[in-house]
Amino acid sequence: MIERILFGCHNLTAGSSSRRSRRLVEAALGLGIRRFDVAPSYGLGTAEAMLGRALGARRHSVEITSKFGILPARFGFAMSWAREPYRALRGLLPSASEGRQDVPAIGVEVSRAAGFPFSASTAVRRSLSRLGTDHLDALLIHERIEGQFARGLGEELADLKHRGLIRRWGVSGTKANVEDMIGLLGSPDIVQVAAKAADAFTSAPELRLFNLRHGTEGASAAEVAAALAVQARTLLATHSNAAVLFNTSSVVHLELFVAALGG
Repeated sequence: MIERILFGCHNLTAGSSSRRSRRLVEAALGLGIRRFDVAPSYGLGTAEAMLGRALGARRHSVEITSKFGILPARFGFAMSWAREPYRALRGLLPSASEGRQDVPAIGVEVSRAAGFPFSASTAVRRSLSRLGTDHLDALLIHERIEGQFARGLGEELADLKHRGLIRRWGVSGTKANVEDMIGLLGSPDIVQVAAKAADAFTSAPELRLFNLRHGTEGASAAEVAAALAVQARTLLATHSNAAVLFNTSSVVHLELFVAALGG
């Protein structure tokens, strides 16, 4: 079952937490995870480079998915240095973090797909450079692409596959945006949506599901991990074409989840 789990790299950040990020990647590899989901906007704009450095020569033993369509927050790299102190401060204020699990501390993706300023080919070239690799195993449209770069996007994606720069392409985001892009481009190799939208895309060649919800507010970390693992097992058993993304900033949470998944 571990081969159907992707490690979500939303919480990989440079700056003061680079060692934490490396430990997360090392822990994922040590637990048998070989699939990583990243984007230029993740980790306040630092996640792709962080993942590339952490994988090093092991890159070709794993699968990397990246995205295009959302830019990182302005001044994200500078904010990445403040993230760890912010987390520490927030931890001293229980009421501020009550009911929140692994929520990014500061910085959000602020430039949405409608205003994405360059083509898929340019986005891929930049991602390859940051990751230190010669191809992406999958490229996902991050929400919706509109405007000049939507025209001819299907042909551009096909050309990227033909040139070996990407192996597969797909669409990630809200149900409505995914449906719109499928209507524009035709059937993708991969559909990536929130778990609650899974039933709308049962015919997708590959269905990737995110936003697991534990519904056990105030429970221990082990209980939360067990609840998430139950949901993951149910989704994987229900949808034979599915994989599940797991996002966390904690090695302990990752280890607990994988242990519970195997149980």
